[in-house]
Amino acid sequence: MNILLVEDDPVNLALCEAFLNGLGHSVLAVDDAEKAWLSLSAQKFQIIISDWILPGQSGIDLCKRVRQRKSGEYSFFMTVTSYQGRDKLNEAMDAGVDDFLTKPIDLDTLAVRLRVASRILDFHRQIGILQDLLPICMYCKKIRNDQAYWETVENYFSAHVGADFTHSLCPDCYTRHILPELGALRKENEATRQGIAGTAGETGEPA
Repeated sequence: MNILLVEDDPVNLALCEAFLNGLGHSVLAVDDAEKAWLSLSAQKFQIIISDWILPGQSGIDLCKRVRQRKSGEYSFFMTVTSYQGRDKLNEAMDAGVDDFLTKPIDLDTLAVRLRVASRILDFHRQIGILQDLLPICMYCKKIRNDQAYWETVENYFSAHVGADFTHSLCPDCYTRHILPELGALRKENEATRQGIAGTAGETGEPA
């Protein structure tokens, strides 16, 4: 993943950058919020890891700017802080922070949090796909998947978001399809009964 690392302490910055690179991520390290914002304007980052206290704007200010963007892919925002208490937690959550890391950063914990962040980002991507126009057959209603194969709506959603379907019937379809079928079935049963009665009358047997 592309990770933007924002930390004004050069030792912590170098340590985290080396660790993230070792995990196979592509990392851009900067030491203040303004440089981070300029970097975000130039390229996409799936994850932003920012210290709360920075020169000039804080990490929380940076998160607010990120969330105010009108377009672009979602970036998972982690803030690093020594702050504790519900008020600070609420402030960060209101700004759009997704996760917290306490100082000093435990690198094993960071690795676990990144795996969780990756899953959440994948979920966001899947939702984004479903929000776009899906190629669906106008007759059989099958959906064309990424490999250009046609599959049922149930299979498509199950594969992409893990959702299972329970089948039901909407009022429009009940009126359009079920009621005419019930009417035809009643007529068929009535004709059958009349036929039986007519046969019985001809033979003199009780119907």
